[in-house]
Amino acid sequence: MLPALPRPHIVTSFHRVPFSFPRRILPPARRAVQRLCLELLKKVQAGVIDVVLDLQTEAAALENLMRRYEDTPMSLADACLVRLSELHSDCQVFTLDADFRRYRRHGRQVIPLLAPE
Repeated sequence: MLPALPRPHIVTSFHRVPFSFPRRILPPARRAVQRLCLELLKKVQAGVIDVVLDLQTEAAALENLMRRYEDTPMSLADACLVRLSELHSDCQVFTLDADFRRYRRHGRQVIPLLAPE
């Protein structure tokens, strides 16, 4: 088992880019995000970062989140990130997904974000 990581946790979401980015920024932003994802995967492989979310254990909570946000709609990936933010209350979610401004953890709590405005 790996030692506990120092706080704060940073939970990430890279799968959508909000439309507020000027078109000329999208390709460089995507390349930067891809580089970040590759670096993240290297750290996971090296055991520096431990990603722990047991889908079997958390399935009911994930289903509740996805049902709550059916109108958005919330993807499974989004639900996992929101659930991780519930499990790690002192985290920040790094995201390019504008939907995270609408999502709430524990029902009504704003999720702390690292995100462009």
